[in-house]
Amino acid sequence: MAGIVRFTETLRGHIAARPTETHLFGEAEGRLSRQELICMLTVVTPDVDRMIADPFHRSPVFGCVIAPRIHEEPLRVERGHLDLFFDAYGDGRILHMRYELHLRDEMNRPWLLQGIKIAARRKWWPTLPGDTTTLFVDVYPGESSEGPSAYRGVLRQGLVGVLSQASSFRGDPGAFFRFIRFYVASLWRVFTGPRTDPSKAWSALGTFLVAFFLATFSTACGEDFSIDTTPPDAGSESTSDDGALTDVPPEAALLGDASDGAAPAKLFGFVGAPGGKIYVYSVNETTGAFSSMGSYAAGTNPSFLAFDTAHARVYSVDEKTAGQAMAFQFTSSTGALTEINHVSSSGAGPTHLSIDSSGKFVLVANYTSGSVAVLPIQSNGGLGAATDTKSPGAKAHLAITNPSGGHVFVPCLGANVIAEMNLNTTTGTLSANGTVSPPASAGPRHLAFLPNETFAYGINETASSVTAYSYASASGTLNPIQTISTLPTGFSGSNTGAEIVVHPTGKFVFGSNRGHDSIVTYSVHPSTGMLSLIGHTSTGSGGTQTPRSIAIDPEGSLIFSGNSAAGNVTGFRIESTGALTPLGIVASGMTPTFVGLARYP
Repeated sequence: MAGIVRFTETLRGHIAARPTETHLFGEAEGRLSRQELICMLTVVTPDVDRMIADPFHRSPVFGCVIAPRIHEEPLRVERGHLDLFFDAYGDGRILHMRYELHLRDEMNRPWLLQGIKIAARRKWWPTLPGDTTTLFVDVYPGESSEGPSAYRGVLRQGLVGVLSQASSFRGDPGAFFRFIRFYVASLWRVFTGPRTDPSKAWSALGTFLVAFFLATFSTACGEDFSIDTTPPDAGSESTSDDGALTDVPPEAALLGDASDGAAPAKLFGFVGAPGGKIYVYSVNETTGAFSSMGSYAAGTNPSFLAFDTAHARVYSVDEKTAGQAMAFQFTSSTGALTEINHVSSSGAGPTHLSIDSSGKFVLVANYTSGSVAVLPIQSNGGLGAATDTKSPGAKAHLAITNPSGGHVFVPCLGANVIAEMNLNTTTGTLSANGTVSPPASAGPRHLAFLPNETFAYGINETASSVTAYSYASASGTLNPIQTISTLPTGFSGSNTGAEIVVHPTGKFVFGSNRGHDSIVTYSVHPSTGMLSLIGHTSTGSGGTQTPRSIAIDPEGSLIFSGNSAAGNVTGFRIESTGALTPLGIVASGMTPTFVGLARYP
């Protein structure tokens, strides 16, 4: 009994450029910067019975996507599909509704949008309306989802959208009846358990519709009650007598880059230190405590690391005269790092590396030789020989791209400039794009962008200051707008600036002081990007600390300081005001030159 059914669906929401690690933070950042995304889609099911028999329950999708942050004109859907219900874990407790849209903009550039709704059996089944109207989205440059996404956020369907969708159904009446019966029965089994009689779904349909519209109306009015943003502690998942999950927030399967069927991502701490060891820890997100998972050989001096959470890989420099870059496979169940390979960094004394936004290359800054190299990431996660090497200036200390990619920035401490370059992600080659300078003799060391790319902040090692830059995304260039001290008024001791990090919400900037031994905290003006001092927090007690490295967890609730002189790592909780509450020493017994946090499934 073949029969066609079609309907339209419009979802609106906000996205932000990565590196935001969760969709909800991407939504929050996108709302602050007014980066909207709208999907206007038509779903066509040519044969309802064939769709029901298909394990993925797949139907073609047509339409367009409006995303001014990506392109000023609508992006057309060249091809796409909706998997209406996919049993994510094979036990009927969680169903995924998945969109995959291959897009193309007016400049003929391809994009891939992947979105997922999650219907999960929990204690209170009326969360169903939020589950079925909330889409977690990732947008990738190109045709593939390999590597990190360029943008991430959440789309929601309000009351008007639900009513519009309900009135848009067209097709064969018999096919429509079978489609609705399949839809309601599938959700009924999720929210009531496998031992219930699916026929009871029809008697509950009226109750469901009332709850659906009431909850959707609440969501449309801004009451986002259906999303629990608190990540569950490891082992905290509990079930009721009928097997329902009583503590499964929809985002649990979306922390980090976990794919379908993967366990929720866990938070890990990594410490690099002289002596050729990388120390791995599991992190208790309530107390901030580090629990050791071992130390692993990594050359002679793994002084900086980068994380590819989507493919369970870690990359590290080996800071020595004949510099190297190393690739590791990470096993989250044991914390083990297994070397894939190591290659020359094409320079001397590498102090920093990062993964470019396309996920295809690792950028390495060679401090001693004043050079930057582009290393291709191979299919097994290993690194290949450099595809390009440039010498932008003396003491190149860092090499990063802007969050959405395409442009590279290299602070050169000795030359007192930040070199600006373009990166060709097809050939892996760099081309000069100018330079920008902080005040004279400032000594630029590290740089960090706001998630929405409107501003960037550079810490100046020599002058103990932070320079704020406005960012022109069209040209890929920075313009200095403010320089502010990292030190409190009246401090007269010796000091050098070290690390700078931006809070995932873009509201705060943190820097580390070596000498004053503190973390300085600034608030960010949302319109001008100007910084205002909040205060200073000591990184420890009992002598010299020297906080060379600081790192924030992906959700922005914890910050850690690697104190190389004290031989420990100290933790702090980030309050809603940006103030830091000390959590004490969380790790010791090494000389940390790097501390980093990442979520791996």
